[in-house]
Amino acid sequence: MAVKLREELINANPTESHRALSEYRDSLSVVEAEPFQIRGRKRRAAISRAKQPMLAAILKVIKDRRKFWPLFDRAIHYALLNNPPLIHASKPQSRYANTKNSYRALVDLLTRARLTGELPFKAIADATRPVTTWSVYPGPRRFVRTELDNFLKGYYRDLMQSQPHHIELICEKNTVEPILRSVAGAFTIPLTSGRGYCSLPPRHAIAQRYLKSGKDKLILVFVSDFDPDGDEIAHSFARSMRDDFGIEDVHPIKAALTSEQVEEYDLLPVMTAKEKSTNYRRFVEQHGSNAVFELEALDPVDLQSIVTEAIESVLDSDLYNAEVDAEADDAVFLDGVRNTTHDALRDMQWEGDEE
Repeated sequence: MAVKLREELINANPTESHRALSEYRDSLSVVEAEPFQIRGRKRRAAISRAKQPMLAAILKVIKDRRKFWPLFDRAIHYALLNNPPLIHASKPQSRYANTKNSYRALVDLLTRARLTGELPFKAIADATRPVTTWSVYPGPRRFVRTELDNFLKGYYRDLMQSQPHHIELICEKNTVEPILRSVAGAFTIPLTSGRGYCSLPPRHAIAQRYLKSGKDKLILVFVSDFDPDGDEIAHSFARSMRDDFGIEDVHPIKAALTSEQVEEYDLLPVMTAKEKSTNYRRFVEQHGSNAVFELEALDPVDLQSIVTEAIESVLDSDLYNAEVDAEADDAVFLDGVRNTTHDALRDMQWEGDEE
C-alpha cells in the first residue's frame, strides 16, 4: 500500500490537485439564501470642535463611574446636570438642562463617540435588547483548563440563613439594577427588577422563596422613583404579596427614593407629576408637591449607601457577622480542595485533542 501511495504522489499534478481542493472549499462556503440589497448609505457627522467641551464632560462622568459600568444613558444625563456643559461651545444659551433636547444631544454624542473609538462600547448598557451567545471551545482540553481555573471560585455562603426574617430587594427599573447588584450580593439577598409594576411570575417566585425559608416575616425593601407611580409600585407589590399569595406578615419598607432624600441630596426634579395618573392626587396630598424625581438623580455611591443602610436596619447584625466570619473559614477549606484537585489533574493528557 505504501508503494501504491508513492506512485500516486509521483503521478499527481500539483496544479490540478490544488484547483480541485479550492473548488471543493468554495462549494462548502456557498450561501444559498438570497441577500437583500442594502438601501441607501449613511455617514454620521464627525464630532466637531464645538462639541468637544460636552464630550469631555461626558467622558469625565463615565470615567468617574468606572466601577458601575456599563452605565445607562439616563444615569449620565443626571450626572451632567450637576455641572452642565455647553451643548455647543459657541452658543452660551445651549447650556445642558433637564430637557428632551439636551437628552437627545447626549444620546447622539454617546453614539458617535463609541463609533469613533473615543468611548468604549462596554461603558454603555442597553438592557432592553438582550443578546444570547454561547461559550464554545476547540476541544475538551481548553474547556478543562478553563473550568479548573474557575473551580470552586463562585461560592457564596448563605449569609441570611440564620436571620429570623426573609428579606428581598426590589427595584423599579433596570437602570439601577447594576448599581444594586453588589449591595444585594454583599448580603446574599435576592434582587428583583420589576420594570415598573412587576408582573406576576417574579412576585410568585418571591412568595415561593419566602415559604421555603420557613421564616417569620417577609421583609420587602423597595427602591423606586419619587413620583405618583413609584410610590404606588411599592404599595401595589406589598399588597399583592398579602392578598394574592396569602402572606399576612409582610413588612414593606421604602429605602429610596423618599422626600427626605430629595431634600438631603438636593436632587433635581425631572418634571411635574402627570395629573392624569390615577395616583396623582394621593401623591400630592401626601407630599405637598407635584415635582417628581428619578432614582438616577442620585449618585450611584449614595444610592448604594442608602440601600445598604436600609438593609442593615432590618438585620440581626450579630448573626450576619457570624456568617461572614464562617464564610472566611469556608474560603480556606475551598482553597485546599481546589489545590488538591489541581495537583491531581494538572498533568492529564488528552489524546487526539489540539490546543
